[in-house]
Amino acid sequence: YGLDQREHALRAANSAIDIALRVDPDLGLAYAARGLGLMLESRYHDATPLLARAVALDSGNASALLWMGNALLYSGRPLEAVPWLERAMAMEPTLSAARISRIEAACYSGDDQRCNEFLNDASGDERYTGSAEPSAMIGFVRNLLNAHRGNFAIAKNALDADDASIND
Repeated sequence: YGLDQREHALRAANSAIDIALRVDPDLGLAYAARGLGLMLESRYHDATPLLARAVALDSGNASALLWMGNALLYSGRPLEAVPWLERAMAMEPTLSAARISRIEAACYSGDDQRCNEFLNDASGDERYTGSAEPSAMIGFVRNLLNAHRGNFAIAKNALDADDASIND
């Protein structure tokens, strides 16, 4: 999307959420969608209460649990994110985004053993994605975490050697 289209899409989504909440003020999915919209704007702290409400209303929504974990993770609270991410993983074992975010939480919270295991894992991506296919997202996260840990040369060499897009 261009920025003007994205803004229009977010306004339309918020209007639809408003209507849904007027019809059913306890619709957890509506709070989850609004929280996700705030996350798309990097407003993770603002998304947290909406996502907490979504999970309270619909505790069986693995995506809402993931988004709650990610809102905490990306607002600088990785230890608080862990239980949410683990609940999402337990509820929906094929939700690879939860597994990837759980690794990020380990690295950002100082769980060096789990983080190093991920960074040095040469066995392939299946453990994290559930698929035997190589994952550009796993490579991107490894490079991001290596850079975050000061391993800029490792990250740069990997990025230079791989022309894959994380959107593939």
